[in-house]
Amino acid sequence: MVDITVPSFVDCALYSQVIGQNIPPGSGSIGVYVDGNLVGSYATDSDGVNGKYPITFSELFEPGSSTSHTVTAQIQDNCEAPTLQDLQHFTINSLAIDVVGVH
Repeated sequence: MVDITVPSFVDCALYSQVIGQNIPPGSGSIGVYVDGNLVGSYATDSDGVNGKYPITFSELFEPGSSTSHTVTAQIQDNCEAPTLQDLQHFTINSLAIDVVGVH
């Protein structure tokens, strides 16, 4: 579950140098990685709707013995329009991952 603060499309947009204008909406995403492999993600447009959203995860299988893993999260957005007076970015307030084992 990711708790995210989402800027409105007025405050987060792409800027197109080709047409010289902002292109709303911008977008943001989070990727969750285990040992460098993407296992979960969530993405949304800049619609100003804050909240807690589920992350879609792929299944991971037990390796057969006790093994340590590295879990990382990568967050990015494309809010970059230099002409916006109040440029804002997506903010991740918290990230929760439940690990469940079944034998």
